[in-house]
Amino acid sequence: MWQGLIKNRRKDGGDFYIETTIAPILNKKDEITEFISIETDVADLILNKKQLQRQLVTDRLTGLPNRVKLQEDLKKINLFFGVKLGDEASLYMADTISKLIASMNGASLYRTSADYSGKFEEFAYTLNSYIVSPEKPK
Repeated sequence: MWQGLIKNRRKDGGDFYIETTIAPILNKKDEITEFISIETDVADLILNKKQLQRQLVTDRLTGLPNRVKLQEDLKKINLFFGVKLGDEASLYMADTISKLIASMNGASLYRTSADYSGKFEEFAYTLNSYIVSPEKPK
């Protein structure tokens, strides 16, 4: 018997998913004569799962990748290239961003956190000269 998820393609090119169980039918000599299959359409479940996965790693307001996605990506980079290269990349990023915002009067760059296991690095910046404060009541 076999059980699994099958991704298939429709004639129009769209994908569909079915959860399938395939079992052999045996004769009196225990020889396989044919197979029987039971299928369940799980396309909606797969679509919902993909939407939830996107929501998990995407900021609702901006549509940008969020902290969870950043952590996932940095972990992959550190695992592939090693922590030493990750440290070098962090230094390069800090230097590059500092140079970019240097011309903005009142802008500051901060290293807000770092996970010393090599999984996470976080920078933040402020543009103080661009903040408009409301007038004080008289």
